[in-house]
Amino acid sequence: MSICAKQTGSAFSVGAVAYAYNSSGADKNVGAVDLTGKGDDECVSITFLFYTAHLKVHAFIGGSGGTIVKTGPTLTLY
Repeated sequence: MSICAKQTGSAFSVGAVAYAYNSSGADKNVGAVDLTGKGDDECVSITFLFYTAHLKVHAFIGGSGGTIVKTGPTLTLY
């Protein structure tokens, strides 16, 4: 599983989080945050062995000082 965050505007930072879980309660999460400026992207990958995994993703825009300026909805992909 890979997740990427890419800045397309003038925000201080952008980020994305993916959360995979199965029916027995096992879970994995991975996040990517881009602090380097417009046009750049950051990607993170992990390997997991959930054959019946469900996946949710969430994106946000960060401000200086560790604040979150705006957040998007949590999307369930499968």
